Amino acid sequence: MRARAILEEVEAENRRRFEENGRRRLAPNEESELRKWRIARYTEAIQLDAALAEAYVERGADLYFERRRVEAQADMRTAFTLHPKDAELYLLMSCPFEGSEKREVLQAGMTLADPSSFECQQLRDSFILSYWYDGDFTEYVRLLEEWLPHLDPATFTYCHELQALAQGYSALGHHARAEAAYRQALAVSRRPVRGQVAEMIVRTRMHRGQYAEARQTIGELRSDLSPDKEALFDAALLVLLDPTSEEARTAAEATLPVAERLGRMAGPLGNGTNYYSFLLGLIYKGAGRHEAASELLRRFAAECAGNKREWAITLRWEIAAALEAAA
Repeated sequence: MRARAILEEVEAENRRRFEENGRRRLAPNEESELRKWRIARYTEAIQLDAALAEAYVERGADLYFERRRVEAQADMRTAFTLHPKDAELYLLMSCPFEGSEKREVLQAGMTLADPSSFECQQLRDSFILSYWYDGDFTEYVRLLEEWLPHLDPATFTYCHELQALAQGYSALGHHARAEAAYRQALAVSRRPVRGQVAEMIVRTRMHRGQYAEARQTIGELRSDLSPDKEALFDAALLVLLDPTSEEARTAAEATLPVAERLGRMAGPLGNGTNYYSFLLGLIYKGAGRHEAASELLRRFAAECAGNKREWAITLRWEIAAALEAAA
């Protein structure tokens, strides 16, 4: 009982810190210090009860986020052999693993979960996503196609998995099928997701080199795109159609303030580029700022290509187009 009480004490401290911080995330250094404290407490609990699976899972998760992956894997393997009955634990338990070992853990969790529960949907989503990280896009798509008919179209999960399916089609080079899936997602999406999905529909046209058609699509989806995004995409497409035209230069110069605001934001690759950095590079080119365009487009392509499991796959066309425009 004392071992389980330690877990309850840790959870109470987590809540206290969260409330004290105004219900915001802690700063990275504070979060790391809290994780180290939790690791010590979970170790105490394990010393008191070596069969307490939750303590191994919680310690393993904190070790994983402290980038101590080998130790995290050891804890999660121990927890797995203890066969915890809480299906939700298996999602955390799978974190340090990849490939078949990750899927074995997730599959075990799915057998314990209610098939209609959110926990089961999370486990299945992670199970399918593991094939993406394996580079097996065919199996990734097959499993999503198999699962989608069983989901309620009114739920967020259905919309999310439709977008995942579209991304899988793009990874396989099936851009027309990707557009169809994104259009299905748009039909069941709510704001602000509608704007994100509308942008992806435009991008599927760009991925096929259909720049004039992409401009028509922007007009079709105007109600779902913000005026800034509409202007930015349209100007970038004019540059792709003919970077030396007067129409492209006029649009690029008019859109430059918006393009710089969006394109200079920190992206998912850290403080580097984001997707709109690619469009900003095109705008620079259209506005005749060739040196700035070349520098930004090359940096965008290098950062994306360096993230091989994510952006190098989802932005293949953008990487190639950026290098071509930078030349």
